[in-house]
Amino acid sequence: MIAPSLGCLLTVKAIPKIRKYLNAVFLVAPPNPDDKQFPKFLASFGSLPEVNLEVPGMLIYSENDPYSSSMFCIQKGKQWGFETISAGRKGHINSESNIDDWSEGFNLFQKLLEEVELNNRARMDN
Repeated sequence: MIAPSLGCLLTVKAIPKIRKYLNAVFLVAPPNPDDKQFPKFLASFGSLPEVNLEVPGMLIYSENDPYSSSMFCIQKGKQWGFETISAGRKGHINSESNIDDWSEGFNLFQKLLEEVELNNRARMDN
């Protein structure tokens, strides 16, 4: 599952109910629902899990995202058990970030898929 921005928060909250349908999750630019920039009318996106979500995952963040922070993303990635990677200084990673087709993101996604495939093969061999 690929989830950008608010979709990251919805995804991690839903994982306990949908885990059996997932091979992996790829989160891009999760906003911090406790940040002062986060809209109050979206408060239901708060109360995020603070445990390992027991699904392979990758969290990609920007070091200058106005809706989040590196510390928030690193902390959540660690809690959730996801590989956490900085994409550098891209602002809030979206269509307005001037990233074009974002080949870096595509390559990271491919890496996640390859890791999942290797893990699946290893499980089948055992």
